[in-house]
Amino acid sequence: MVMGALWALTPAILKIWRGVHEVVSTIMFNWMAFYFTIYLIVYYLAEPGRAERSLPVLPSSRYPILWHGSSFTAVFFVAVVFCIAVYFFLWNTKLGYEIRLMGSN
Repeated sequence: MVMGALWALTPAILKIWRGVHEVVSTIMFNWMAFYFTIYLIVYYLAEPGRAERSLPVLPSSRYPILWHGSSFTAVFFVAVVFCIAVYFFLWNTKLGYEIRLMGSN
């Protein structure tokens, strides 16, 4: 969060001191951040000599596969539980009603 605040500080200073339009300067800063991230990925985070250009994920941090020979993991069940929770939130709470009301407006 601190880095995000520092990143937004420069367009704010440009707006205050030089009168630069904040939309234009922040769009330009977004492109600078994008290309800086690409630079970091290509030259510092990628494993040399590999086509996919990223470090391999450790086996201990992978989701467990439920059926061997497939890529079906427990994330499916987490997604189903999350969808059910969102459904109950949207249809059984006051805030959910207000969100639905704004969506249908």
